[in-house]
Amino acid sequence: MKKYLTMKDVLNITGISRATLYRHMNVIGDFPKPAFKVFDRLNRWSNEQIDQWLEQQRVELNG
Repeated sequence: MKKYLTMKDVLNITGISRATLYRHMNVIGDFPKPAFKVFDRLNRWSNEQIDQWLEQQRVELNG
């Protein structure tokens, strides 16, 4: 079931800081963009996007 996560949820699940999340999203480019925005400042990510990113990170770390 698709669930939409807040920034706080994403940070708790991934264990990274807000600055690191933005670095991965905007500089490195490997973090998924939000699924949608609520107003200008409220981003929402799907749990599926975050699960895929975490799996990708695990694969890259383990070779």
